[in-house]
Amino acid sequence: MKTGFSLPSGVRYETHPLPIATNLHRPTRPTEVKDGANDEFETFWRTYPSRRPHPNPKKPAHLKFEALVNRGADPANIIRGAQNYAAYVAANVRDPRYITQALTWLNREQWAEYQEAPDPPRLQVGMN
Repeated sequence: MKTGFSLPSGVRYETHPLPIATNLHRPTRPTEVKDGANDEFETFWRTYPSRRPHPNPKKPAHLKFEALVNRGADPANIIRGAQNYAAYVAANVRDPRYITQALTWLNREQWAEYQEAPDPPRLQVGMN
């Protein structure tokens, strides 16, 4: 094998395969935390208001939800916030494009703003 340089006599050139590390940038998580967060995320996803026919990507929202839970956010508070946000949307939002995407809502930590149920809509003059 020609390498472009010569070895002193009596020295053998050997190759040693180095182990290839995989997933260097992805930390592993305990299975029970991931499974618990997965069930809680599914509850969150079913609760969060739909934006159909507008996009609301699930996978990035799931990753953000897991990251928040791993950082110590209480999933019950996030789900409660989603329930109250869904009630607010049902009462006040007519066009689904004005519903915040779940990922954006999680990034802004908006569940903290929706820990209490929204006030019922006020009746307008002439309504019974």
